Amino acid sequence: MKRIISTLILLTAVFNMISASSLTQEADSAYMNDDFIKAAKLYEEIAANEGTSSNLFYNLGNAYYRQGKLGLAILNYERALRLDPSNKDARTNLAFVNSKITDEPGDRGMFISNTVNGFACKTPANTWSLIAIGSFVLLLGAITLYVFSSNVRLRKTGFFGGILLLGACVLANIMA
Repeated sequence: MKRIISTLILLTAVFNMISASSLTQEADSAYMNDDFIKAAKLYEEIAANEGTSSNLFYNLGNAYYRQGKLGLAILNYERALRLDPSNKDARTNLAFVNSKITDEPGDRGMFISNTVNGFACKTPANTWSLIAIGSFVLLLGAITLYVFSSNVRLRKTGFFGGILLLGACVLANIMA
């Protein structure tokens, strides 16, 4: 009875090794035939059923890169390097895919906000802060002119000029 059980266990292990290698061969064949979606699915199935390895994650990263899924490719290259830090191919491909990623601001959708952001970004923050400080100092001068002047024309100039300078000061602070 023990002999039959040990034979069954041995046959099961051999069958699993044969099926694992045939599944790996099928995944490699799909990759070579440019069927990267099928290859990725098969590599994922191998990882779920038979376990993981550095080469498996490396191959999975390649399949995802070929599909244009750079995030998943990076994830699998990093998994491969975590299992085997000496995997030079995974390290090289990881550096290559990282160089392909660019962070671009997306379209924010509104014409006005795109225009304001474009205008604000063309002028450095230090310039905006200098404009804010200058308009604040002129605002103080306009307030002084309004409070201490006896001439009506100068008082009106100080009042309306102060309102404009206050708006310029607030706007410059927002832009900065």
